[in-house]
Amino acid sequence: DTVVMKVIYPAFIKKAKKQNKYDVYVSDLEIKTSAESVLDAIEKARDAIGLKCTELQDCKLDLPLASDLESMNCNDNEFINLIDVDLVEYRKKTGCKTVRRNVSIPSWINYRAEKSGINVSAVLTKALKAELDLY
Repeated sequence: DTVVMKVIYPAFIKKAKKQNKYDVYVSDLEIKTSAESVLDAIEKARDAIGLKCTELQDCKLDLPLASDLESMNCNDNEFINLIDVDLVEYRKKTGCKTVRRNVSIPSWINYRAEKSGINVSAVLTKALKAELDLY
């Protein structure tokens, strides 16, 4: 078995009837989403493709082949954009498993944290999320 590490799928992007909205459809994976801008549409398509493909891989299912661009037709106000996803990187960015890190802190802070029952890992995670502007 060969593990697919990178994929590319065509996505239909269309200006939605609602002002300032875009509809996205990846027919090969039966994915629909919407976005506020074209850039947001591409990012949401990339995320949806990554999620769908990693789920298929985890279920030991084959990934569908990408449609041939020459056989695809666009409707009014619609265009096709190729969306690429590095599935290895996607898993790294979205994985929820925890990793063990050794950090150094002053002993007196460690002592006070232990006495107070503070979970240093939780505090560090919260601080890193704030520093990286993650939600």
